[in-house]
Amino acid sequence: MYAIMGMWPKEVRNDLRVAVRAKQKEDWRTAASYFERAYGTAIALPDPPASFGADYIIKISAIALSLADVLESAGELPKAYSVYGSAFADLTHGLPSPSESSTSLEADQRVRAIGTALKMAELGEQILHVRALGRAPADSDYGPADEAEVEEKLDWALTEALRLRSASAKSTEKGKEKENDTLNLPRWVEGVDLTSTMERVADYYSRKGKVEYAVPLYVHAISTLLPPPNATTSGLFSSTPSPSIGDRCKAATLMNNLSSLFASMTPVNVPQATAWAQKALEVAQKAEGESKSASEERLECQNVIAVVLFNLGMLNELSNEHGKAQSHYEHALEMSKAIGMNEGVTEAQEALRRLKSQPRRP
Repeated sequence: MYAIMGMWPKEVRNDLRVAVRAKQKEDWRTAASYFERAYGTAIALPDPPASFGADYIIKISAIALSLADVLESAGELPKAYSVYGSAFADLTHGLPSPSESSTSLEADQRVRAIGTALKMAELGEQILHVRALGRAPADSDYGPADEAEVEEKLDWALTEALRLRSASAKSTEKGKEKENDTLNLPRWVEGVDLTSTMERVADYYSRKGKVEYAVPLYVHAISTLLPPPNATTSGLFSSTPSPSIGDRCKAATLMNNLSSLFASMTPVNVPQATAWAQKALEVAQKAEGESKSASEERLECQNVIAVVLFNLGMLNELSNEHGKAQSHYEHALEMSKAIGMNEGVTEAQEALRRLKSQPRRP
């Protein structure tokens, strides 16, 4: 631990060491106290570049994000939201617009800001939901003012991700494992890309019933993962010419999300929902067939297949195609058992029981 902490300035090193140890023990109060003290010390230093190096904004934000993560784990969501907001403000203050001349350091900073904005939107939605239920905590003055603030963060993240797609500077954020591992930063900090950003925003609008916003985002995300033949892309968030097994199964998941979105409409758009589900099944099954046995990617594809099969059964049931519904439910049950998806097993068994108890309509 001592050697690892050597990358941090002596002014914050001891506090961070105590905070990380407390976090590992899930002693949230102690961890929060020391992370907060370290963050306060860091932002008060007279010459941050001299203390932290050229990437001082990235490193100081790591302390803030660690503090917010601990507060979130302790259930203090409004306070966590406030600290995430401070980190976001630090990351975006004075940041120039992305351009062909952007440096990798600026790209790192922007990518982390995008991830923080997405996290604030996620947490803000939770806080607003608790308030709506009349269970707001004592510190309810913290947190988003309304849904508009949540959407503002999502729109900012999406806009920046799209702008960065064509920028020439490459982010090295995913290569910062040393810094991230030192403070046990949450995984989302280094898991931001264009596709995941579009998916997060689309999921939000889908939950809010704003189909006109969600559908094009899902379609765009799918086309990013599965670009047309001979398509060329470049930039920070570019897609590979030959989609990986993981990307193909991720695309199948998004296709299934689109299917569920069409199925939730009033009236239900069964043809569109079925078409997207069938395409999802086709893509996932082909990828699964080309994946290595017992690999993580294979299991991911099999999970998608089980979910899509069940959803196809539900769509068949809505269309009174009981024979097809039964077949899809049975295959979903078989796949769920094979991969140990207990929830899938339960839902498929319940669907089959329900189907058998229903009178067949002409």
